[in-house]
Amino acid sequence: MGMVVYQREDCFITGYSKKEVAWTLGVLRNGQIAPAGTLKYGLTDPVRKRAFPIILKTKVSENKNYVFVQPDIQIRVRFRHWTDEGYLRLPVFEEFIQI
Repeated sequence: MGMVVYQREDCFITGYSKKEVAWTLGVLRNGQIAPAGTLKYGLTDPVRKRAFPIILKTKVSENKNYVFVQPDIQIRVRFRHWTDEGYLRLPVFEEFIQI
């Protein structure tokens, strides 16, 4: 069985799920923030408690499943690879970069 090699990417928190512990992510592409998938792993209580007061103050819009926020918080995630659709495969929270 081969060893998994993870990639790392700096992302912005762009929203959160209303139904589960998950954040939507975006990455900077061509000067704009593009959707990069959903982060479900590594969101421990201390991580959520540090980010959530800021996230709640920056709500932009919402739909049935998600609340979208200003991309003010930058984080680093590790992930398996980019999918064909341009999303992060199995991203895991590693650290805050800018909060």
